[in-house]
Amino acid sequence: MKKSSLSRHQIFMVIVSMMTVVLSALQLQAQDACSSFGWANYDGQSEKGPVTGGGNATAVEVTTFSALKSAVESSNAAVIHVMNDMGNGYRGKSGDVLNFKSNKTVIGMKPGITIKCSFQIKNVNNIVIRNVIVRGPGNSNSEQNWDAVCIQGSNRIWFDHCTVMEGEDGNFDVVKGSDNVTASWCKFTYVTGGDHNLSNLIGSSDDESISHGKLNVTYAYCWWDNVNSRCPRTRYGKIHVLNCYYNNVGDAAFSGFMSNMRVEGCYFEGNVKNPTGLISSGGQSGVFAIECNRGETKRDGYNTVFTPPYKYEKYAASEVKSKVTNAQGGAGPTLSNPTDCGVVAAAARAPGGVILPVPSLLTDKIQVTLDMKRGDAVRMSLLGLNGCRIAEVGDVCPVTGRTVLTFNGKNVPPGAYIFRIGTGTGQVLQRIIRR
Repeated sequence: MKKSSLSRHQIFMVIVSMMTVVLSALQLQAQDACSSFGWANYDGQSEKGPVTGGGNATAVEVTTFSALKSAVESSNAAVIHVMNDMGNGYRGKSGDVLNFKSNKTVIGMKPGITIKCSFQIKNVNNIVIRNVIVRGPGNSNSEQNWDAVCIQGSNRIWFDHCTVMEGEDGNFDVVKGSDNVTASWCKFTYVTGGDHNLSNLIGSSDDESISHGKLNVTYAYCWWDNVNSRCPRTRYGKIHVLNCYYNNVGDAAFSGFMSNMRVEGCYFEGNVKNPTGLISSGGQSGVFAIECNRGETKRDGYNTVFTPPYKYEKYAASEVKSKVTNAQGGAGPTLSNPTDCGVVAAAARAPGGVILPVPSLLTDKIQVTLDMKRGDAVRMSLLGLNGCRIAEVGDVCPVTGRTVLTFNGKNVPPGAYIFRIGTGTGQVLQRIIRR
């Protein structure tokens, strides 16, 4: 008797049905925790996709500040792994500074690595900074020149799982025509006292014509602690403050000239003096508190809150403190290694030990996070929508516990596909797009 076989159309329908059931049951999150999201994924108002930084360049390991400076300030695309603490700090405009060039990725190799210097990101683009502490000297002196991080005239910048602290003038300023910046899972703090403990400034002047229509910034899952004000203090842009945690803060999220700030699902401790506010009347601004535990909506020119053009994962305000302050994957340099993605990635677990979310965009390199035993077999496949296999790779988990395996999509043409991850105990299917 001749065995019946499925047609390509039937195979496709089976795969789509399986995929729909799996994705519905698992409720995949809106953003990939291993990639940038928010305003950083835009070029102006046009979606461009995740920030790539140094891309697929072979990682360079640096153990001295001079080596880090050489790599950051080179004209070549670079992925830089910071192996240990470095930098002698600065005061005023004297001391250690990094003047970034475009297309750079800087990642701390383990939690808590400290770089004592000023990050100057000026007139560049496509920068990724992850898993480091950027530390300034504090503002106990009268000079107050360099910020710990200053982003000026630059766009497509992603800071993730960093602590930025003790800035002499400010911690993290985005000014003078910069645009498309995301800070996710970052902590901003001062540990010494000072009247100028002012953290995150967006826009440096009401007369900054170069910033009109720019300064669009996302702060997601961030933590402000022991800061007088500017958490953030904004001008011009559409600012999204999502699921952030505030402790021991004076004036928190304050909107200034021509800025529209969406403060969404945030948690303000009782010791926060003023959760939200406007800088002054007549500033054509608006700050909109949405589903926060405290804070008021205040309008002065902007009467309607902007709607972010991107998808994002939002927690209830009651969940924010525990997630953001989590010592394993929460805000700050809490990642165990350069491929760790933090608590968002670990929040959902699929059959077969796959840790969600699985990427929805196919890049030259897809990294899949697994939690399995050493020697367990894994097979990653790319299928066309007609059911045909485009590419496949088999691998084994090198360690017991969390690990990351890589799928190479470099030679895959643009189109829509199904990405399948199969293990001995189950599989995950994800519709994926190659742009």
